[in-house]
Amino acid sequence: TVEGPVNAPTAAPNVAGQELALDGRALPQITAQGRVGKEAIHDLVLAARQGDALVNADGDIVFDGPISLNLEGTGIAMAQLRPWLRAKASLAGQLGFTIVAEGQTKEPDLTGSVDIAAPNFAGVQFDVLSVPVATVREGAIDVDTLTLKRGETQIVLDGRLPFSWHLQRESGTRPGLIPDGQ
Repeated sequence: TVEGPVNAPTAAPNVAGQELALDGRALPQITAQGRVGKEAIHDLVLAARQGDALVNADGDIVFDGPISLNLEGTGIAMAQLRPWLRAKASLAGQLGFTIVAEGQTKEPDLTGSVDIAAPNFAGVQFDVLSVPVATVREGAIDVDTLTLKRGETQIVLDGRLPFSWHLQRESGTRPGLIPDGQ
């Protein structure tokens, strides 16, 4: 349904997509609903499923204003992410994550957790990679206890990396790590 004035209509779609493809690659089955306007998406409820992988999103996004969005992913094969990652090394494992986005859309505060069961990086097998809490905010990425475990051996990291949503690049402004902490 479409409501509101002609110059600022709001649509309330209820969408389902199956057997979708882009550039010859199968895309997830999608169901989505919400209220979509010129300046925002409210009451978003989205589910994307491909095989065992499921990603859910729900919340509100004002395109040039506040965001309140929850994302959750389970059963995602790391190999499915390969076409979108710059890494040349092989990847395997089952990814699960949660992310809460709050604040402003152009520089949100993100809080999340990540678990990868049976990760394999460049042919090296591990039991688990776990990050119970990580935050991304203007100025820093904070990681609280990243654990990479193989048998009885584990690597544990805590730390902060300098980060900005607005780094100046030749191609314009975009998010990234701040070189040399400046």
